Formats: sequence, structure tokens, C-alpha cells
Amino acid sequence: MQTIISIDLETRGQNPATCAIASIGVVIITPNRDKNPKWFEAKWDISRESALEYGEECPDTMAWWADQSEEAQRQLQGTITIKHALTALSDVIESCVDDLKSMIVVARAPSFDCAILSRHYAAVFGTNAPWKYYQERDHRTYEEAYRSVCAAAGINYPSYKQAYPVAHDALSDARNQALYLLHIQQMAVMATRK
Repeated sequence: MQTIISIDLETRGQNPATCAIASIGVVIITPNRDKNPKWFEAKWDISRESALEYGEECPDTMAWWADQSEEAQRQLQGTITIKHALTALSDVIESCVDDLKSMIVVARAPSFDCAILSRHYAAVFGTNAPWKYYQERDHRTYEEAYRSVCAAAGINYPSYKQAYPVAHDALSDARNQALYLLHIQQMAVMATRK
């Protein structure tokens, strides 16, 4: 069974080609046929100084952050280096995933989150991200497909944003993405059995 890696980033900009990472959240779910899935989660808040070594800060994005809750803004006050965060993310994936070839990496927008992480792995270490491009999945595509299956069976399943208002916290958002994906998969399976 595939291991699901749900990733969310909070950033200091909006351009995936240049923005600095503020925070990385990851949830790793390994399905288990006999029991509840194995679950692991972690978060790394990166210091501004370290983040700006490998990316840029956008004034518009920082103004947007200034309007967010104090809790959300705490992600901008990280103390660890981007090198430490990326190393830890690689280590976590390697230690939690039994078969690296069978895992998938889910992000709300892989063209944003996964692209930014890939760029940072290349800039910091001169290596690729700890997954292959073909393992990346778009959470929105899953959402749309599963909701369509549910709708065809007469089940009105809420959208992700209805079910889990975005917290702008990398770990909370990665966790909510994973939970939503698991729940809507179960609903779609039940819908096909009707």
C-alpha cells in the first residue's frame, strides 16, 4: 500500500522560482491493512536569516502575513536553518517510508510546494528532493475526483476549504490535507459500493 506524504509550506513570497521558505509541515501516513494507519508528523520553522540565503521575501506577502493571526505569524519567527530543515525532512521520509518507490507526495499545489522544496534541495545541497517528480500529486485533483464520485452516488461531501478552513500553519494544513484525503477516499469507496 502506498505511503502518503502530505506537505505544506508557508513562504515569504508567492513566486515558486524565488520565494523563501518560512515553515515546512509534513504528515506521513502508512496504511495498515489490519489496524489504523501509522502516522508521523513534523514541522520546521526556519529563521528569516537562513531563509533569505536561498530565497526572497516579497513585500506584498509580508504585508499579508502582518494581517494574519499572531499564531500564524509565529511561523515567521523560526530559529532553525533551512539546511537543518531539509536534512530533517529527508531523514524523516527515509526513516518512515519502507518503500521509497511506492510513496506519493501530496500538496495543495505541487507546482508551488514541491517546486519550492526541489529548488531549495538543489540550491542548498546540489541534490534532488527525496522523491521523484512522478510521485507528486495535487490535493485539489484528488478532491475534485473523489467529490465527483461521491456526487454521482448522491453524497454531498464538503470541499476541503469548507471542511478545514486554512490555518496558515504548515503542520496544521499538512495534517488537514491528509485527513481530508483519507476521509474523502473512504466516502468515495462507500459511494461505489452503493
